[in-house]
Amino acid sequence: MFDYVEREFKYNVIVDPIIKLSTPEQGFFYPSVTDNYSDVNRVLYATGKSNDPNERFISDVLNAERSVTAMEEREIFEDIVKEVAGEQLDSATIAHVYEEIHQVIESHQDEEEPAKLDYTDVERVLTASGVDNVTKEAVERAFETIVDDKNYELKANSVIPKFTSKSIKIDTKVATITISPQDLRYIKQVSFQGKRCIMIEVDEDAVIEGFTLTTETLLEKAE
Repeated sequence: MFDYVEREFKYNVIVDPIIKLSTPEQGFFYPSVTDNYSDVNRVLYATGKSNDPNERFISDVLNAERSVTAMEEREIFEDIVKEVAGEQLDSATIAHVYEEIHQVIESHQDEEEPAKLDYTDVERVLTASGVDNVTKEAVERAFETIVDDKNYELKANSVIPKFTSKSIKIDTKVATITISPQDLRYIKQVSFQGKRCIMIEVDEDAVIEGFTLTTETLLEKAE
């Protein structure tokens, strides 16, 4: 629009200069701050989806190398455990692993640095959880195989689901079960009459739409 008083063209739409302040897609803060001092060697990068950083923005705009995401850390941990213990573990063993790591996190709550797990810590966690044939040498080789660095340290917070919330989801064809890591020990996968079944241990009667389910005793048929 032409302003006849000031003799110039002006934009005729009121524009809010702040865009998506509550949920920005991504942003950065430079220089970063370490121990209350400016750190010119680091940049604080934020993204709307913590496990989906913009690789091109980080490399081409910020000219930086990104940190490993929590999801990637969990995948690394899972691959290391599979390398040492195999592809299959029972629910009680997995629950023990989560409990051991949770105890490590709890013991480091008063420290500034978050708890981390190296290959010796992972060996101790797996041994304490009842995994068979675990040695430091085997775990060390697993670290070298998966991350190509036997001295790599995993952030303990990243490798397990949220311990006190229903953060584990078990998807089946007929239902989706959500459960917290501390209650995982009450779920088992069993074989009954040639079919795989999920069995959940409960302390009380199950109620569906106001109806209390009857308790059945299942027995395997003799061959």
